[in-house]
Amino acid sequence: MTFTQLEIFALIAELKSFTATAEKLGISQSAVSHALKSLEQQWGINLISRSQSDIELTTTGQQLLTHVKELLSISDTLEK
Repeated sequence: MTFTQLEIFALIAELKSFTATAEKLGISQSAVSHALKSLEQQWGINLISRSQSDIELTTTGQQLLTHVKELLSISDTLEK
């Protein structure tokens, strides 16, 4: 798990788009997808339900998003 993966997960949850997340971070959509998949594999859970036209957080994803945002906030504070 890296802070980059956590940031990507949080942005996907916010923007509900892999493409928009990639554009905002200046990386490829493939990199976004790979980072999320890697995070899900490391934790052994699905964070996001994917369909043709919609991206939604799973129940577990919703629960973890709160903690991820806290970690990212703490990291941001420490970097200042």
